Amino acid sequence: MKRFIGAAAALLLGSQAHAVTVSWTDWQTSAGNTTATGVITVGTETVEVTWNGPQASFVQLSGGIDYWQNARSGRNAATSAYTSTGPNGNDNIPTGTDIIAQNFGGTNTLTFSKAITGLYFSYVSINGNTMTFDTDFEILSNTSFNIDGAGADNSGYWGSGAVTKNGTALTANGEAHGTLFFAGSLTQLVWTDVREAWHGFTIGIADVSADPVPVPAAALLFAPVVGLFAARKRRSR
Repeated sequence: MKRFIGAAAALLLGSQAHAVTVSWTDWQTSAGNTTATGVITVGTETVEVTWNGPQASFVQLSGGIDYWQNARSGRNAATSAYTSTGPNGNDNIPTGTDIIAQNFGGTNTLTFSKAITGLYFSYVSINGNTMTFDTDFEILSNTSFNIDGAGADNSGYWGSGAVTKNGTALTANGEAHGTLFFAGSLTQLVWTDVREAWHGFTIGIADVSADPVPVPAAALLFAPVVGLFAARKRRSR
């Protein structure tokens, strides 16, 4: 019995320490800095994602400054403000340098070409801003905070700042950098923010939602017949 309990505890602890390798968006096009399109690849599947919102300060599709690095000193996933441990934690920093940098406040919409499971929303330099989402979320990591119990996260490109959660609203002060997690299956995410110099984001996903298993047409055709035979059998008893 002790061995069984010990094994179960080890299994539980192992699952708690597990972190997801996120598939991040490859942002590919931008029009007028009010819309951007990208592709997320998960194994052999691809998901197209579209962002629409107020005019952005800039949309960086490749190259340029790496705003996802640690305190302007390169990348280190072990101490990054964008990684975390735990059941919903992620072990990889956003790939590439892609980022959507917003400065005009308003309504933002992310739309996916198919349902996705587990949305990761990484942000850069939210300062004196409140972002209110239409879906509840979990704060996984943030600069200088020890949210996952694995040690305080390093500063981001622009420094550090604090965040608070109130319902589905995230309020940040200073220079907050970090990652949010939205559980469940989603085809769209909507949020509002307010104007500031600029704050940036990118997104990734854990997986593509499984399609419902189709019922063969023949099974649907014969279902009433099967039900009829079952009813007759019960009456014959």
